[in-house]
Amino acid sequence: MPRNLEHLLYRLLIYFCCLVGATMKFLLIYLLGMFAPCLYTMYLNWMIYEVVIPIMGRSGSEIPPDVLVASFVTVSSIVLSSYFLNFIYLARSTKKTALTLTTVFAVVFVLVCSGIFFPYSSDSANPRPKRIVLQHLSRQFHDLNGHLSKSDSGIWINGLDYGGMSHITPHIPELNDTMRTKCEEESPFCGLPWILPVNNLFRKNWYLPATVHVPKDSIQFQLLSKEQLPWESTKLTFEISGPSHMSLYLRPHQGVTLSRWSLGDGTPFVNRDGDYFVYYSHGLQALPWRFWIEMKASDEPVKGMVTLGIATHYFFGEDQKSPQLRALLERFPSWAFLSNWVSTYDQFIF
Repeated sequence: MPRNLEHLLYRLLIYFCCLVGATMKFLLIYLLGMFAPCLYTMYLNWMIYEVVIPIMGRSGSEIPPDVLVASFVTVSSIVLSSYFLNFIYLARSTKKTALTLTTVFAVVFVLVCSGIFFPYSSDSANPRPKRIVLQHLSRQFHDLNGHLSKSDSGIWINGLDYGGMSHITPHIPELNDTMRTKCEEESPFCGLPWILPVNNLFRKNWYLPATVHVPKDSIQFQLLSKEQLPWESTKLTFEISGPSHMSLYLRPHQGVTLSRWSLGDGTPFVNRDGDYFVYYSHGLQALPWRFWIEMKASDEPVKGMVTLGIATHYFFGEDQKSPQLRALLERFPSWAFLSNWVSTYDQFIF
């Protein structure tokens, strides 16, 4: 129903209330006239909730979903109730009606803020899972001379919603805020094996120390050539052999730019943090991945031109899970939906 017709019905209601009083017949006609637009508006709102609420379950640690969903609820409530609020003035006691509505609002507000409603459920008829990603990670950091400077291993954990691990800590006490992941500031993407460049959405993650797990199909990485080009650029050619899913991270050093590479259309696309991300996958049988990058420096770099990180992701097969990862998975509650695999991270400076 067009909005101008709704306004007309509203004005007619006020007119009849002022002149002859609101008869039951007129109220029935008015309510029947508003039934179709209200039903359609409720349907549109429901479709918005069907889309937005599941997305909020994987929107990251930086976006509070309650604020966004509450905004939609507020707007939809205002739209749906705007043409019915005038019925308050038709009640015998306006004060009692206003007091009743205020009481209902206050009770619901207290219940929502008290945390009495648990957000997750494993009920198959109405599932509300908490999505968590776990990666048993082994990291190695090499210096400019290719020597191993440091290494560590642990289970890297990301909660895909704003709640973090607050509901998991009672089940796994060691998984608390004291185990938050520390960012390696000198490394691209904090030196972590992101499968997608979404590090800005998931700034809160956890790192539980664990024993080193070495996959059988380990990665093989080498610099094939380093060539000085006539236009004062340096071309670095690499070759990588590894599992079917890998991520490449690049961070040019200060005074150095990544001008070209052999990937895509040849034009590098930089992330908002100044790093470069490449996701590479292939079938079960594939030749080694060979690519080159072209770096251009304004001055002779002392500490190298670029920091390169390569991460592997073992999504299937015998290398997918380690014994320590399996043991940790069994401790999670039934309403937790767990994505898990083994990863490695190797970093080099050139």
